[in-house]
Amino acid sequence: LSVNSLINPIKIPLRVDRDSLFDLLRVRMILELSAVKEVALKATEDERSKMERIVENMNKCIKDNRIDDYVLEDIEFHKTIIKCTHNKILIEIFDFIYEIMLKGIKLNLEFKGAVEEGYKRHKEVLEKIKIKDKAGAELALKKHFEMTKKNIEKIKPI
Repeated sequence: LSVNSLINPIKIPLRVDRDSLFDLLRVRMILELSAVKEVALKATEDERSKMERIVENMNKCIKDNRIDDYVLEDIEFHKTIIKCTHNKILIEIFDFIYEIMLKGIKLNLEFKGAVEEGYKRHKEVLEKIKIKDKAGAELALKKHFEMTKKNIEKIKPI
């Protein structure tokens, strides 16, 4: 039994518009801000190394102007944070919202400087996780979500 098997029959209709992106952001804040504090303290060296590789890949994608690949790395970073909690239900919930996140991140990155700023924010989260700074990791992720919120506000309502 998985969360997906319980939710999928319902087929929650979520369009990727400004309002649903705000809703998604609120859900992500609830899930990820809690998770990143736990991960900052409990992530293994291998898990930290994986996050570091993802952030390095994000930087390479920017340099090579591979924005679609950057989006996938961005999502992988957030998925990795969730996976590092080792909470199966949380992982299932996050997998459910993955597709909406994919479309939402692509929309957010259309704004000038958003990719570079996003990379900077991810790197800050990683640095706090690496030094096991629970409060710092949470604050860095909050800043990332604030940037995301500002970009969503720029999207014209339907």
